[in-house]
Amino acid sequence: MNENTYQTILLVDDESRVLSSFSRELFELDLCHVLTAPNAEVGLQLVKTTPEIAAVISDFYMPGMDGVAFLAEVRKLNPDITRVILTGAAGLEMAIDSVNIGQIFRFLIKPCPSDVFIQTVKDAIRQHQLITGERILLNKTLNGAVKTLIDVLALFSPEVFAQTSRLRDLAHQMAPFILDEPQWEIELAALLCQIGCVTVPREILDKHLHGETLNGAESEMISGIPETGRLLLGNIPRLERIAEAISYQQTPFLTQESTNPKNLSQKIPRISYLLNLLLTYDHNLMKLNDPVQAFQLIQKTSHLFDPELLLIFRDKVLKLDELIKSGRFKPKAEEESISIPDLNVGHILSKNVLDTDNRLVVARGTVISAVLRMRLINYVLSKKIERTAWIYSKTPKI
Repeated sequence: MNENTYQTILLVDDESRVLSSFSRELFELDLCHVLTAPNAEVGLQLVKTTPEIAAVISDFYMPGMDGVAFLAEVRKLNPDITRVILTGAAGLEMAIDSVNIGQIFRFLIKPCPSDVFIQTVKDAIRQHQLITGERILLNKTLNGAVKTLIDVLALFSPEVFAQTSRLRDLAHQMAPFILDEPQWEIELAALLCQIGCVTVPREILDKHLHGETLNGAESEMISGIPETGRLLLGNIPRLERIAEAISYQQTPFLTQESTNPKNLSQKIPRISYLLNLLLTYDHNLMKLNDPVQAFQLIQKTSHLFDPELLLIFRDKVLKLDELIKSGRFKPKAEEESISIPDLNVGHILSKNVLDTDNRLVVARGTVISAVLRMRLINYVLSKKIERTAWIYSKTPKI
C-alpha cells in the first residue's frame, strides 16, 4: 500500500459498466478506497455523509442533475474535494460551464484509457492533499502565532490581558448579531486589540489603566497602541483584516462623515467601531463597577458610536431594561479558593494575585492558560506569592 491508500474517491456514473470497470482498476492497484453512485442525488448524499472524500469523478450526461451542476453542489458542500468530469463529448459550452460553475480540476474524455484514468486519480488525490495540507499548516501557524501573542500580553500586563478577555467575551455575545463580519474575526480582534500595549513602558501603561493624568508624550504613546497593533499583526496570514480593524479602534463613528479628522479615504471597518464601543464600555465598567451606569455614560456621547451596534449591545448583550427592572446590576458569582498547583487551564480568577511586594501578578477575571499556570507555580516555588488563589466556581456574567 502506498501513501494514497487511505484516501477515498467517489465515482458517479449512470452506467454500471463504467463504474464496475473503474472500480476494479483502482481495487487491483490498491490505490484508494472507492465509493460509487449511479446518479447525482446518491452522490450528494455520500458527500454529505463522507467528509473524508478526497476526489469526485463524475459523468456529465446523467438523468436528472448533470455532471456540472452536481460538481457545483459538491463544491458547496466541501470545496476541498477535487472535482473531475468524465464526458463523451467536451463541447466548448460545457467546458466553460465546468470551469466557471463546477470549477473542475480536469476533464476525462470517454473512452478513457486506463493509464490516463489512473494518473488522473493520483493527481486528484495529490491536489486534495496539497489543499488540505496547506490549510492545516496555515491554521497551525495562525493558532500558534495568536497563542504566543496572547501569552506575551498576559506576561507583560496582567491587567491588560484580563481586559482583553472581558472584551472577547462581550464580542462573542455581539458576533451573532453582526451578520456582515465573520464571527472569528470579531472575537480575535477583541482579544488582540491591545497587543500594541507591549511597546508602552509599564509605569505609563499602569497610569493609563488607573485613570491617572498623562502628559503629552505619555498620551501619544497610548494613542499609538492601535497602530503598533497593526504593525505586529499585519504580516501574520489571515490577520490582515483584523490588523486594519485594530488600527482604527479609537476612531469614533462620526469620522466617516466629512468631519473626518484623519482625512481617511477608505471606509472604516465595522469591527473598529465595535472595538471602540467595547473598550469604552469596559473602561467605564472598571471605573464605576456598575453595568447600567457604564452604559448610561456611553449614551451621553452616543453620536460617537455606531447606532446599530449600540442598540445591539444595549438590548441583546447587556439587556439593559431587564437589568434596570430587576435591580441586579452586580450579580455575585460563587467563588472558591484553590491551591495554585491544582489550577486548570480555563479556570477564571475571581481575585487579583499579588506578590509579596503587593504588585499585581495576574488580574481578577483572567482565564488561566498553560503559560499563566506555569508562571504562578514558579512564583509559588520562589515564595513570591501565596500558595492559594481564588477562582469562580461558576463563570460570572457581567
